[in-house]
Parts: sequence; structure tokens; C-alpha cells
Amino acid sequence: MSKKALLIGIDEYPSNSLPCCVKDAKEMAALLERNDDNKRNFDCRVECNVGTARELKEMASELFLGEGDTALFYYSGHGAQDKWGSYLVPAKTTYTTASYFSFDDLLKMVNASKFRDKIVILDCCFAGAAGNISAISGTSGAIQIANGVTLMTACRSYETAACSNNGSVFTRLLLEGLRGSAADVLGRITTAGIYAYIDKALGAWEQRPMYKANVSRFNVIRQVHEAVEIEILREMAYYFKSEDDLIELDPSFEWTNDPKVKHVRKQPYADPKKVELFKKLQKLSYNGLVVPVGASCMYDAAMQGQLCRLTELGKQYWRFAKKGSF
Repeated sequence: MSKKALLIGIDEYPSNSLPCCVKDAKEMAALLERNDDNKRNFDCRVECNVGTARELKEMASELFLGEGDTALFYYSGHGAQDKWGSYLVPAKTTYTTASYFSFDDLLKMVNASKFRDKIVILDCCFAGAAGNISAISGTSGAIQIANGVTLMTACRSYETAACSNNGSVFTRLLLEGLRGSAADVLGRITTAGIYAYIDKALGAWEQRPMYKANVSRFNVIRQVHEAVEIEILREMAYYFKSEDDLIELDPSFEWTNDPKVKHVRKQPYADPKKVELFKKLQKLSYNGLVVPVGASCMYDAAMQGQLCRLTELGKQYWRFAKKGSF
């Protein structure tokens, strides 16, 4: 499986230098290079303070050339905009259109690429204009992204992107998501999951990240340790006979309800087989797949002889288990 990533960070400008873009690009590469289990992930190339638009264009062209599974382009630096379009700004800019690398030219390369998945992440001002490609579509403002393309940007087309010595607001959240905050139950991190995480973190009055995609699958860009072991998820189809099934609990499911433990106990006392099942149900509950019925928590449900059931998310994973999808 071929996965490669180009990560560009530009701090040094003739005026209005930035404090965090090179640092952000390097931190992105460090996370993308390996999964949580230290297995190889993306083959990363980091470029700092790229001088000219020609160099930016050549680097992007090299990234998207050829074939493979995933090509990822990340840019952190200044963005510019005029009535003709929006642009990435290289380090040796003259602050004129001629010295910029246009979003349109970047997206032409992305759309033409034969990689199965193409991911573009832009952390710059006016980044949300990416995908509004009049040069390709012939219609101003029409979104044109080819099959397999995902765009994620720090802000809308008319907004600026916030940056401080601690890093970009957008990339800080992006890094948190890649470390695991955006992972699903199986530890899979997708661009959609990252966007959902960032979207929740930013309020209505803050810069608004954008997500545009033309994909038929969610590409897993990083893997962390699963919150629930796959074996437990597979067993869901055994514990619950149907997705609407209920499991009847009683005190024998709670391991502390044992005559050897000095606190209030109830009969029936802890049963090792039920205790083992209950621990798995609790793990599923912690991750939003199972909820108690008639009690505030799984412990109370067991001690009070109540029930538990699958949540809507739990039903989805139950169906996966039933079909043998993992």
C-alpha cells in the first residue's frame, strides 16, 4: 500500500512572518509517519520556507504524480485572495499574483492524479475557497473536485486563520484528532472524523473549518489503539440475539458482589462467567455502544436487577459483527 504525504510549513516572509507553520508541518509529519503501534504509515516529506511558487508547484506535482493508495498535501502558511482567485504564498513572495501558487492550479493536479485517495489540508487564510474552481468548471463558484478527493481547510473563503506561538488553532485541533481524539471505536481516524472533532471544538463566532469531499469510502489516515477490542465487538452478535435484544442483569454480574469482599452484597453472588460478560458490557457502555435500562449506570443496573440494551451506534456495530465485517 503506497501512502505519501507532502507537508509544507512557511514562517519566513519578507514582512508579516508567522510563528508556527514550520513547527506545525513537522508535528504533522511525526504523527502521520507511524501509527500508534509504530507500524509505518505515510512516507512523509517535510519542506520548510519554500521560496517560490514554481517550487511549490513542482513539489505538489511530484506528490500527485504516479499511482498509489493515498497522497496527502498539507500546507501551513500565508494565504492570499483577489478578485481572480485564492493563492498559497511562498516565502520569497513579492505579494503579487505572479509570485503566488493558485488554489486552482493545485486542484487541477489533485483532480488529475491517479492516486486512489487525494487529501488536501490547507491551514491558511481564505482556504475555504479551495474547490471553488472557476478555471476548471467554467462557472464561477462551482465546486469541482474529482472522485477520491477530500479537501479540509482551516476557515471559510472569506476568513483568516488564527495562529499563535503555540501553533495554529486549526492544526492544534488536527493534531489532537490524529493522536486519537477523532478515532472511532476501532481506533480508525478518518478525515471525516477529524473534521467532526474540529467542528465541535470551534464555536459559532470562531473561524469555521470547511470539509469538501467526493469519496465512496472513508480513508483511514491513521490508526490508534482501539477503544474496544475487536474480539469483544465480534461477540456482540452472540450476547445480543438481535439488535433490539435486551440482556437481563442481576447482582451476580458484579464482581465485587462476592462474600469475600467486605461491603453490602446481594444474592445471587458474583458468577465468574457473568462477571466476564459484564466487564465486556461495561467496556461497550463506556464507548457508547450499550446503555442500562431503568438505571443510571451499569453497576446499578446489575445490582437492581435491571436490563441493558444496544444504542443506535451499538446496533450498527452489532450488524457489522453479524456480517463478520471485522
